[in-house]
Amino acid sequence: MEENLNPLQYNRKAEEIPGNLFLKYDFPVKLTFLKSLSGPHIFGIYEVDDNGFLKNPKIAFPNLAPDSLIPTVSSFALPKDYIRKKISFFLINNGFSLNQNIPDFSNLAGNKNGSLFFFERSLNWKAIPAKEKNGEIFWIDRENHAFLEKTKPASLESKNPVLIWDSETYGPQILAGHIFHTIAKGAYSLLNPDGFQHAAIYFDNAGDSLTIGFCDILKPESALYNNIRLKLLIGEENFMTLYPESFAPGLSLKELANEQIKSLNIKIVAGRQNNDRLRPWALFLDENGQVEDTSITLTNIDQHGCLLLQGKDSFIVYESVLEHIRLININKEEENKPRTISLTIKTNDNIHTWELNAFPNASASSNSSVTIIKKPSDKIEEKLHIKPAIPMNNLNIDTKKNESFKTQLRPTPLAAAERKTVLITGAAKRIGKEIALGFAKDGWNVIIHCNNSIAEARELAREIGKCKVRTALLQADLEDENEVVQIFPQIFSVFEKVDCLINCAAVFEKDSFDSVSLETWNKHMMINLRAPFLLMQDFAAQFASNDGSIGNIINITDQKTVRPNPAFFSYTLSKCALADMTKMVALALAPNIRVNAIAPGIVLPSPEMNAKEMEAKIATLPLKQKTNPLQIYNAIKFILNTDALTGETIIIDGGQHL
Repeated sequence: MEENLNPLQYNRKAEEIPGNLFLKYDFPVKLTFLKSLSGPHIFGIYEVDDNGFLKNPKIAFPNLAPDSLIPTVSSFALPKDYIRKKISFFLINNGFSLNQNIPDFSNLAGNKNGSLFFFERSLNWKAIPAKEKNGEIFWIDRENHAFLEKTKPASLESKNPVLIWDSETYGPQILAGHIFHTIAKGAYSLLNPDGFQHAAIYFDNAGDSLTIGFCDILKPESALYNNIRLKLLIGEENFMTLYPESFAPGLSLKELANEQIKSLNIKIVAGRQNNDRLRPWALFLDENGQVEDTSITLTNIDQHGCLLLQGKDSFIVYESVLEHIRLININKEEENKPRTISLTIKTNDNIHTWELNAFPNASASSNSSVTIIKKPSDKIEEKLHIKPAIPMNNLNIDTKKNESFKTQLRPTPLAAAERKTVLITGAAKRIGKEIALGFAKDGWNVIIHCNNSIAEARELAREIGKCKVRTALLQADLEDENEVVQIFPQIFSVFEKVDCLINCAAVFEKDSFDSVSLETWNKHMMINLRAPFLLMQDFAAQFASNDGSIGNIINITDQKTVRPNPAFFSYTLSKCALADMTKMVALALAPNIRVNAIAPGIVLPSPEMNAKEMEAKIATLPLKQKTNPLQIYNAIKFILNTDALTGETIIIDGGQHL
C-alpha cells in the first residue's frame, strides 16, 4: 500500500471515479486503518439519501494518526444500517487536535449518548447551535442568544457544511476544522473548503476491498492528504457490483491463436449518443499511451467513439487489454438502447471484422451486457481452459457465476520474455502454495494447478500478482488421465515454454495391507505416480530439439520412501515408486533435463493428525523440529543452482528417516 494513489495513473476521469458506494449485499463491512503521515484527523462515514441529503454520520477513527493506531490492525466495523444505502466518507483536518477538549468528546468518538448531524452553515458568523425542548436544533446569536434561523440539513448542493455533535448531556456543539468529503467532486466540489475534488475510492488488489485516500483527482500534485490510507473490506459480491465491466466481457480472440495481431480498432458504428465514450479503465499507460509490459499503444481517435490499439502481440495480450475498455455514457442517457460496436483486427495475414451489441455503463453485475452479431466460428476445440489471472494492479472479476471456473480467468500481458516459467501441481494449498510464492518472489512466472481448491488458488493468484510476474490458474483432475494429457497443450496456448515442473500434488488417504481396495490403489497410483509420469513426458517433449536449454523436474516424495512401513499402504507404495522413477527418468532425460526429488517429513498437520499429536511426534525426532515449507523451497533453489545434480533425493525431515 505504499504506492502513490495518484488516480491519473489509472487514466480515470473525474466522472468515472466513484465518490460514494452502494453496498448491495449484507456483508460484515470493515474499515481498516493502513497509513497516515499527517494528522491527527477525525475520519467518518455517512449516507446520502435519494434527495441528496447527508445523513447518519458516524465517527470511524477519532484520531487518525500513526502514533495512536496500529496499521492494518486498527479497524472499525460499519453498522448494518449502511447496507443498501449510498455511503460516503469525510475527514476533519486535524480534527482530533481541534476537538479533543470539547465536552463529552469520548462519547462523540464512540458514537454514543448523542448524535451527529451535517447542517448548512449559517450566514451569520456569530451563530451557534441550540436545541429546543422538542429536540429541534436552531441557530442563535452567540452574544445575546437571540433566535436567528432554523438549521437546514446539508445536501450535495450545500457549500462547506458544518458537522454538529448533539451531546445528550451538553447539547449541540459545532466541530472545529475543515471537513473534506469523498463524494465532493464535479458539481459538488464546493462541499470541500478548498473546492478541490477529493475522490477517494480506488479498487484494491484483493477483489473484495477498496482503498480509501484523499486526493484531488484533477490536481493530484496539490493533494494535502495523499498519505492517508484506509482499506474498506466489502466482500467479493459487493466488489463485483462496483467494479466496471468491459464493453464485451468474456470476449475471446482465440480464433486468432495462430496469428500475430498488429492492430485492433474499436468503433461505435450504430446507436451512438453524444455522451458515449470508449475509455480504458485500470490500465497502466505511459506518456505515449503504451500499455505497461506490452507492445500495445492505445490511441483515442476522436475522443468519443473510437479507440485504436496498435502493436504486434498475441491474441492473449489483446484479450487482456480489451477487458479494460469500457463503453460509458457520462450523462447516462438512453442506456436501455444497445450500441453496435465493430472490431477491426489486423493480423500479419488477414483483416477480421466483428460486430457486437453492447450497452453503456455495463457493470460487473450485468447479467448480459454483450450480444455477438458476427464473429468467426471457433476453430480450436478445448477440453480444458487455462486462463492466466489478471495481475493484481489490473484486477478484473468475472461474475458469470453459472460458468465453469475453467473459463473464468483471463490472461495477463505482463512478464518479460526472458522470465522462466514453473508449473506446480497442487499449488493452491499447503506445501505447493509456499513453493509457488517462493518462485514468484524470485521472479518466475507461475502456473498454479489445482483441482477442487479453486478459492485458494484464486487467492494465491492475487498474492502472486503483486510480484509483477505472469500467473495462470489451471484446473485439472489428476485422477482423470484425459485431463492430465491436456495440461501441457493448454499451457502452450499461453506460454511458449515451461522451464521447471514441480510434481507436488498428492492424495494421502489412510489404508493398510488388509484394507487396500482397487479404488484406493488406483487413486493413489494415478495421482501420485501415473500423473507425474505423464507430465514428465510432456515436459520433456519441449527439449527434443537439443537447442541447449536445460529443464528441471522436481518430484515431492516423502521420507517414508527411505524407511517404508505398511501404514498408509497405497500412499507409501506410490511415493516409493515415484522416488525410484526419479532415478530412472534422470537417466532417460540426461543431459538436457535434470530430475531430482525432495522427501519432506512432518510439515503440516494431516487429516489423520491433530496439532497436539503432531507436536508429540515432532518431540520424537532427532532434531526436535518439523520441516518448514521455506526449507523445501530452499532445497528447490539448491537443486536449480547445482548443475551437476540429478537423480538425487534430498531428505528434509528433522532426522525422522534415521
